[in-house]
Amino acid sequence: MISLILAVSTQALAERLRFEDFQRGKQELSLFLAEAESHRIPRKTTDLTAFRLLKLRCGSFVSPREEYAIELALAQEEERPENDGLFIVGCYRRFLAVRRSAAVAFDVGFGVVCFEKRLIAHSTRINFTEHLGISLHLATGSNTAVTLGYVFSHNSNAGLRLPNLGINASIWNIGVSWYR
Repeated sequence: MISLILAVSTQALAERLRFEDFQRGKQELSLFLAEAESHRIPRKTTDLTAFRLLKLRCGSFVSPREEYAIELALAQEEERPENDGLFIVGCYRRFLAVRRSAAVAFDVGFGVVCFEKRLIAHSTRINFTEHLGISLHLATGSNTAVTLGYVFSHNSNAGLRLPNLGINASIWNIGVSWYR
């Protein structure tokens, strides 16, 4: 991933993407590596889990500072590497601060997650997920940026089946974004 970031960041500084110039219709394609680790929130959750994610994000700006996107992520539970999962999340992003070639954004997402086997505290393999996050975008070229992000995620089966303690997790990600 570091090689990919270095490869896209070799353009002259004067040619860097400017987030303040974004217009409606601009499109984003991003690839992220992410690590997630669950918390003991609520207290009844005694088991902890962690998983790795490879995320693909496709988005379109509906205004210079607002974007709607879909994220697809392949996941693998660290404790049980044979337990693979898929996240499908619809996202809304709002850029809060834009300064030339850097931007900070707030993210909200809702979707579905499915694992081959149940995760801890879940009574079903298919669950709902909600995300709240913040991300930092740093332009590296005329249409590329490195993105660093943090997401607080809640996953549960929405009470469709007991037990339903849910999993609350922190997800840290780093990736490369391409804009056109």
